[in-house]
Amino acid sequence: RRGRPRRHVGTRRRPDRRMRVLVEATGEVGQRTAQVLLSQASVDWVGILRSTNAKRSKRSGPASGPQGYDIAVTDAPGSPSNLIAQCAVTGIPVVVWADATDVAPGNAVIPIVLAANAGSALPSALLSHPTAALDDDDPVTVAWTEPGKPKRRGETIVFPEPVGRSVARQRSAGELVATVDGKWAAVVAHIGSDDDRRIVGVADHAAYLEALVLGAVVLAAAAGAYPPGVHRAGDAGEHLLNALDQVELDIATWRSTV
Repeated sequence: RRGRPRRHVGTRRRPDRRMRVLVEATGEVGQRTAQVLLSQASVDWVGILRSTNAKRSKRSGPASGPQGYDIAVTDAPGSPSNLIAQCAVTGIPVVVWADATDVAPGNAVIPIVLAANAGSALPSALLSHPTAALDDDDPVTVAWTEPGKPKRRGETIVFPEPVGRSVARQRSAGELVATVDGKWAAVVAHIGSDDDRRIVGVADHAAYLEALVLGAVVLAAAAGAYPPGVHRAGDAGEHLLNALDQVELDIATWRSTV
């Protein structure tokens, strides 16, 4: 069955004001993220940076830099050091799709939010879902998909449909990765023991799922979920869960008992 996450007390919000978002769209994820943000009533204008397909409309158009914007986001696969530097000068937060592990904390004067992708950011949000009912003693396994040839050996993990059962291999303690072919992607969290297991997960078109997550992190960052400094998107799981509700990501929840 599917359910929407409840809104949690404590989400920090800026005063009501429609914001201007700068999107560095290097590929399909960035282009889709722009569309996700344009669907939000809180967004007034989306500027598209470095996209050959950017066309002017009533609420979006080409942009040359972060000046005049409230927040910036990039889907670049590497470390966007130039954009981060420009945002620091302008004084606006920046959200980065890539893990960008080479970005040093330093003395950042703006929020720099890294790893705003499905595999890195979604697990903490799913674990904040009311169905997870996470206790300190609960065993937890999180898993996500990556594109590639499906494995024949490993641990079987259940994702929401249409991904379903897939063979995954351990990436680190409590983390599994399943390679899947096709256009679908999924992330899931299994909480509890075999006799009472809570499962919270999502599945969607891969690029669209990434865009929903990236857009949600932008909304969370704009609402003040990340203070100045370098953060990973998953550091604010509860705030991210609320933002995922705003972008209307369907979250599947169920229980498994034996």
